[in-house]
Amino acid sequence: MSSLRPILKWAGAKTKLGPHILELTPPTSRRLIEPFLGSAAVALNLGFESNVLADANPDVIDLYRNLADEPEKFMIECRRLFVSSNNTEEAYYSASRRI
Repeated sequence: MSSLRPILKWAGAKTKLGPHILELTPPTSRRLIEPFLGSAAVALNLGFESNVLADANPDVIDLYRNLADEPEKFMIECRRLFVSSNNTEEAYYSASRRI
């Protein structure tokens, strides 16, 4: 099993549990139903034909929808935002006030 790293850091991420989860999965399984997507570590690494992914946090779902629907636009926005000048306390609070 490959180990793809999620784009989000997530408390309680199941990245290291992927191989163990796969061992417990029936070999005929073709779809993952993940009610607690979080970082998407499980969905990224199990390699099923299809996934049904959910999370109570709408921001997480929106992030992955945007990434899937418009990957180039997503990357352009990340390049604009993830610069050293934004890595300050002032920049953080300025951005959070705009949300």
